[in-house]
Amino acid sequence: MYHSLHAGRGLAAAGVVLFHLGGICAGAQYFGADWALAATAPGSAGVEFFFVLSGFVIATAHTRDLAAAGGATRTALRERARRAWLFARRRVIRVHVPYVAMFALFAVPAFVLATLRPGSMPESTVPTDPLKLVAAATLVPLDHDWVGGIAGRAAPVLGVAWTLQYEVLFYAAFGLCLLDRRLMWPLLAGLGAVWAAGKAGVALDYPLDFIAKPYTPLFAAGAGVAWLRPRLAARTGARFATSLIVLGAIGFALVSAESIVAGGIKRGGPLGYWEVWTRGVAFVVLTLGLVLAEDVGWKIGRSRLSHWFGDVSYAWYLGHQAVFSVLFKAAAAFGWLAGGLSAMLPLAAFALTVSLAFAALFHHYYEKPAVAWCRKRFLPPRTKPVAAEGLRVHGLESSAGRTPPAPADAPPGDQRAAA
Repeated sequence: MYHSLHAGRGLAAAGVVLFHLGGICAGAQYFGADWALAATAPGSAGVEFFFVLSGFVIATAHTRDLAAAGGATRTALRERARRAWLFARRRVIRVHVPYVAMFALFAVPAFVLATLRPGSMPESTVPTDPLKLVAAATLVPLDHDWVGGIAGRAAPVLGVAWTLQYEVLFYAAFGLCLLDRRLMWPLLAGLGAVWAAGKAGVALDYPLDFIAKPYTPLFAAGAGVAWLRPRLAARTGARFATSLIVLGAIGFALVSAESIVAGGIKRGGPLGYWEVWTRGVAFVVLTLGLVLAEDVGWKIGRSRLSHWFGDVSYAWYLGHQAVFSVLFKAAAAFGWLAGGLSAMLPLAAFALTVSLAFAALFHHYYEKPAVAWCRKRFLPPRTKPVAAEGLRVHGLESSAGRTPPAPADAPPGDQRAAA
């Protein structure tokens, strides 16, 4: 198990939660504390980390499946189709089973309220059109002109779901590669062409405007880390891994400092979304350094607390914004915002605690048992041990395995890979 990446998943979720907490505190309808948004701006980098990690995990878990995705015989095609269908079922179970429940938990009462009190909520937040709600619940990438929001980030009810729409897009592309790995190159070429067209000023409509955002290359970069790791593991040692970790951390620190000084996330520069690109590169370097360090026997992020945060991170990520919204609206209704900073800090601490407690309850009493039941009900039983069954990213697990090369002095328990 790559314990450092699993712990990093929890830290990334915490960063996103703090960023959104700073954003709501900066809202004019609440405290108008712009400094809170600036101070928590680096936390938004958790999204880039999730994407890089997802690409690494999925590519690592399915290395053998990709290698076997060739041949034109009817038997080979059937086997590849079977593997792709199994991959799709695993992803749906792990992503949608928790998401749909969390979505319904907040969408149903909000939909009823919006229906009974027209105009009480923006259509982009809680649509009254059931078709839009169903579309949002499926995590299909949505057209912002249809459901509201901005291009590439349109997600009613649970605002963070826009990132899961990119996950689903990546899974769809990866599933095609499991059918025939040669499709990887035209897919990458098409992605590059769409991005280049967008940068050249070509007006792109849905779904091309969704694909043209710089998030999709981060998955490919994470997959590239998975390709590099076994090739570097046998040739490098702890010093090289340490250098990568330090270099990645420095890169992230520099762009974080710029975000704080600038007063929040600023999109722009010659490439546009420059923070996404910069942080993406930093996390690619950092991820490669961490996995190489653990390959040589380092023990990073193995505490029970870090594992627990990694376990509940998906539920925390999904539900925190909705919890914050409910709590801050209630505080405004009861007149608890008049105290300024003396009121903001206790309320923010309370909201943070409640969101984490809610996530823990959701994870332990719904997410774990529901996912386990669906796996038992809808997936074939495993007939042999799986080397990488601990692979996790963004709350998402992958159970196809591989056994990475490990140094002779590494303990047996370290000869598995997980994020």
